Amino acid sequence: MFKITFILVALATAGRLMFPDRLPQLGEVPRLLRAPYGIVIGASAALIGIGGGLLSNMIMTLHGRAIHQAVATSAGVGVMVSVPGALGYMAAGWDRIGLPPFSIGFVSIAAVLALMPASFLTARIGATVAHRVAKHRLEACFAFYLLLVSAQFGATMMLA
Repeated sequence: MFKITFILVALATAGRLMFPDRLPQLGEVPRLLRAPYGIVIGASAALIGIGGGLLSNMIMTLHGRAIHQAVATSAGVGVMVSVPGALGYMAAGWDRIGLPPFSIGFVSIAAVLALMPASFLTARIGATVAHRVAKHRLEACFAFYLLLVSAQFGATMMLA
């Protein structure tokens, strides 16, 4: 169910990026909807197992934000969503036995420590590259990436 939801969100985001003029613009987000959007994005991202950047990116571009601004803001949202999400996965798996060594619940501390340096390095590189790439090219590259990821998820579901 979560894979299907992820595929649908990724395909919707790719469609939004590939055909921006054919889809409606929702305009500025009213102040009253900002907190509910955040709650829905955070909860959905945690359930799907992603950081929230994809969902927030789709919502922001749907509301007329430029792709560069949406990507930058989504990176920050990803951090804000991942911390409570990780804490939730830690709590959910707290009493489970048979988990890998150096795990707290369903979170592998060894994996977190191994991936952190690479994430810090690539985030800076990605931000630098994204700001040097034209808007349409960045949108096309991101849409292509989302299509590839969706195809890979779909293929693994069919093989399972």
